[in-house]
Amino acid sequence: MLSIAFLTSARNSLTMVISSLHRDSDMAAAPIIVMESDIKDRKIILSPDMDTIANLLSGNIDRIHNILEQFPRIGNKMKIPREHQSDSFSKVFREDLECADLIRNVEAEIKHERDEIDGYISFWNSHRALWETTESEFTNRVKATSMTADIFETSIEYYSAMADDISFVDAITHVYFILMNQNYIKSSILDWIEKWQALNIKILLSHSFSLIRSIYRYMRKNERKIMMIPRTLKESLRAKEFFEHLIEEVPIKQSTFPPMLDLFGVLDKYQVDIPDEIRQKVLGLESAWQHYLKKLGEADEMLDNNREEFKKILIQQAEKFKMILKEFLDDFYMKLPTAASM
Repeated sequence: MLSIAFLTSARNSLTMVISSLHRDSDMAAAPIIVMESDIKDRKIILSPDMDTIANLLSGNIDRIHNILEQFPRIGNKMKIPREHQSDSFSKVFREDLECADLIRNVEAEIKHERDEIDGYISFWNSHRALWETTESEFTNRVKATSMTADIFETSIEYYSAMADDISFVDAITHVYFILMNQNYIKSSILDWIEKWQALNIKILLSHSFSLIRSIYRYMRKNERKIMMIPRTLKESLRAKEFFEHLIEEVPIKQSTFPPMLDLFGVLDKYQVDIPDEIRQKVLGLESAWQHYLKKLGEADEMLDNNREEFKKILIQQAEKFKMILKEFLDDFYMKLPTAASM
């Protein structure tokens, strides 16, 4: 009778464990364990992890066994020969078919929870590029593109949309019989999104600033160089070649302005702070370029005038050379011995 009572109690205990774990699709969620998810060291971390929970639940089976083991058989207490003693309560429990079936059901529920947790991790791992990417990898990937305004704006919109999606994910969710606290993983992912968004804009700023400054450097350097007055005909010819090269570059340089200004349009659209120095360069680009073109026109006129001047000098030098040569020859012929003197 006592054996049956213990066995019935063990069966009921296992049945209660299964009832606590099992969930049908039409049943309301009733989690029995709280778990937290987060990202640490570039990996999804669950606390407590699934192994700990599995050991905790499987430990119920061990606890039932240990409790039954504490109660000896009457025959054992009465020192009846072993061959005449009944099996211990714990052995009866281990060998009972119904208990064995209930234990398999408990293990099946634990395995099902493992599968659900794997699915939960897979869901968040769809964003793993956020925490697995390094700064150098991100920077190299951006710089490997054409770095146009469309590239940067698409990236900004992508991270903004992702941040919105993550924000709308429930802070608490049910993963079979586990209540999952997602506040920490949401916060970590939003931090990663903010990091890459900030780096993307930093690269955009650096790229756009570099472009506008290089244009102004280009104008300053060439204005100085083209307005230097040649001192010789050789320098004049070299200056003319350089001038023609700059004229050829005018449409090429101008074609880079719209895509560069589009970069600043993106910065303005998303209200990114721009230093006054850069803002003034952007606003003054048209007038600065017109001034540069005017200098090219002045240089062209100067080179033409200078070339005419060199031509006059050459003519004068040629005439002077003729006079010198004439004087030389006249003097030379006058000093030649005549036939009479010979």
